[in-house]
Amino acid sequence: DNTGLTNEISAALRYRGTLGGVGVQASLVGQFADPAQQSATGVPLAAKDQNITTYSAGLLLRAYGFAVGGDYTWGNYRTTPANGSIAQGIDGSSQYALGITYTIGALTIGGVYSVAEQDNGGTVDDRTQTYIGVGASYVLAPGMTLFGSYNQVKDENIPTLAPTSTGATKTNFGTAANPDYTRDITVLVAGVRIAF
Repeated sequence: DNTGLTNEISAALRYRGTLGGVGVQASLVGQFADPAQQSATGVPLAAKDQNITTYSAGLLLRAYGFAVGGDYTWGNYRTTPANGSIAQGIDGSSQYALGITYTIGALTIGGVYSVAEQDNGGTVDDRTQTYIGVGASYVLAPGMTLFGSYNQVKDENIPTLAPTSTGATKTNFGTAANPDYTRDITVLVAGVRIAF
């Protein structure tokens, strides 16, 4: 019905192998789509969003019990994978993530750090999301794994003109009319995974 993304094409290349004693995985992904052409009521849109163009590259290296990896995603998109288009005049989005794990016997520990940025347009600050996670898992018995993790998300998103670096404050900032979308999220997870 042309009210959502159309003509979507996704493609990916992946390599898996070893170089000496180092395991290597590398990937390159692209996603392309046309934006919505009409409203939910069937009226053609006068101002269409930009076409979605998203690229992502990743690399993972494994050796001596360590696994170190990262990826970088960039382009004209909202969310990953891209399922939302962005208005004309808005700059593209980007995201990177770095992670490491170490396995010794039945125990695996690891951590990840990620930052994503999205243009809010005009002179308004970009939306920035920062994620930090650490965790561990222990294979208690074949098919039974204990796990736990700590996750922290900081979502800085103030799509208004205030507060600014000069201290100016928009009237009723933080209300329904001019909301503050900044969020701090902490998640603790612990459990047991059983596989038959």
